[in-house]
Amino acid sequence: IQRHMFTLAITHLVLVTLLMSWIYFGFASVPKLIDEEPLTDGELPSLTIVFGARNEEAELERALRSLIAIDYPDLEIIAVNDRSTDTTGEIMDRVGCESDRLQIIHNDSLPDGWLGKNYVLQLASQQASGEYILMTDADVSMKADALRRAMAFAKREDWDHVAGLPHIDMPTALLQCMGIMFFQFFSILFKPWKARDPRSKAHVGIGAFNLVKTAVYRDIGMHEPIKMRPDDDVRFGWLIKKHGYRQCLVNAADCVSVPWYTKLRDMIVGLEKNSLAGLNYHVWLVPLGMTMLAAFFLWPLVAPFVLASPACWIYASVNVVILIAMMVAASDNAVNPFYTVLYPLTIVLLIWATTRATVLTLWQRGIYWRGTFYSLKELRANTLD
Repeated sequence: IQRHMFTLAITHLVLVTLLMSWIYFGFASVPKLIDEEPLTDGELPSLTIVFGARNEEAELERALRSLIAIDYPDLEIIAVNDRSTDTTGEIMDRVGCESDRLQIIHNDSLPDGWLGKNYVLQLASQQASGEYILMTDADVSMKADALRRAMAFAKREDWDHVAGLPHIDMPTALLQCMGIMFFQFFSILFKPWKARDPRSKAHVGIGAFNLVKTAVYRDIGMHEPIKMRPDDDVRFGWLIKKHGYRQCLVNAADCVSVPWYTKLRDMIVGLEKNSLAGLNYHVWLVPLGMTMLAAFFLWPLVAPFVLASPACWIYASVNVVILIAMMVAASDNAVNPFYTVLYPLTIVLLIWATTRATVLTLWQRGIYWRGTFYSLKELRANTLD
């Protein structure tokens, strides 16, 4: 038995080292937006920024003012107030009066068979006059020259779609550690740095920053093919890649920022809409995935206390490798590396939250998102291959 445990421990150490190295070098290959030289006025194509907002009064005004202050000559911004019950619409109207760049649409209804966010993004994009469309979120802030740099990157190699990875603002140590862990899982699941390779099936889409040629967006059918996808940003990237267009990930953390969940409870509720969607509604993948998570990240924490030497020391080394990898990822994302000592707790929380979200979705036969119920039957009807 000791020999088998020793072999398993060595295998675990090798796999962890290879996986963490693969993620590190993968993201090291992602170009940084801050390194791009901003284009001059004469080189810039017309651009339309679109986003929807539902009950976003807390962060909306700050985000709107950062958008209208962007240094970009031929820019229009189309913001949709999507059935808000707070002061979102009033904030939009007030800020809109201060800038000719900002157009406001008040949407009071949602057609059957559509998720709210997907519908309003298409609604706004249908009115876009720009050569490019930037789809973003209502709480995203950008530096004044962010779009000049983004357009320089897009045009240099004529990318059809550029997904920008923003800096994530998180208020607590635990949430920041959760953010780093999600970053690692996002990397494992989607290999986003490989999206640029036309031979790879890897794709990428980021809700805070999806820059796409308007002609490309309309050619892929806009949001119609993914109208009932809660994971619309990732599936948007999938749709573009499926149609043979070229896309790339860029690290925009120095130029674009977005606040994440302010409370742990908000994050747990947020997982309710995406847990099954991210697995394309294959329920059997949930217990499999959660078991693999526990075996990969939690078992090494227990093993040194229950196994004899030398396997216990090898598993201790596994924990060291994971922690170092997490600390490096934290440093690269402007997070205090010492917060990553909380990673075991984040794994437990993620397993619990994902399991809870799955059970809740199956029990109520659908999801509630921003006050609207979407049945599991409707959601599964938009399953993508």
